[in-house]
Amino acid sequence: MKAYLWDSLRNYPNKWIGMYNDDMPDRFIFFNGKLITEKLPRPIIDFECSKERIEKFGAIRTTTGSPIVRKDVLAICADLFEGQIQTFDVELRTENGILTNYKLINILNLVEGVDSTESIFSYLDKEKQLIHFNYLVLKENCLGNLNIARLREFEPHILVSEKVKERFHKHKIKGARFIEPEEYYGEIYNLKKVFEGVGRVWPPEKM
Repeated sequence: MKAYLWDSLRNYPNKWIGMYNDDMPDRFIFFNGKLITEKLPRPIIDFECSKERIEKFGAIRTTTGSPIVRKDVLAICADLFEGQIQTFDVELRTENGILTNYKLINILNLVEGVDSTESIFSYLDKEKQLIHFNYLVLKENCLGNLNIARLREFEPHILVSEKVKERFHKHKIKGARFIEPEEYYGEIYNLKKVFEGVGRVWPPEKM
């Protein structure tokens, strides 16, 4: 089963990006792929636009690093996400009011998904902690039976299944796009130069 990266829309205006209030719980607590049992204060996210603008999106872009979606989107995807997520109420503060009909998704699984032979990346330190990708290829069927998970080697990356992509498309849910990692990094870098930099040829040969 193919896995996709959960990404925001291209050309998303900066003023529509929600800024996570740093006085709230450390946003990295949601990167651990674990159920959170402690009681947390409701996260607050600030926007420089109207609530009417935000409410057009079923999934919104923020600096939390976690998906934030309308409650109706959670209902639409309930069968796909069952047992794989935990949700938290959030307060979205806009220029003309507060929205409370969105939830932050805490993803409960981490999967090892990097195809280290095909991917191009660098390490942070001698402990071989991944820090930067120039090109990412995922292992085949890395999600297994899951529909959503974080990438264990690089937790900011959120992976979803083809089923999630199809469900969002079927219900015309706005605000997220699901993209193959090769395409995602192709939009960021000149992959011909990236590959030449490690002595490889672009495009890679298909097996």
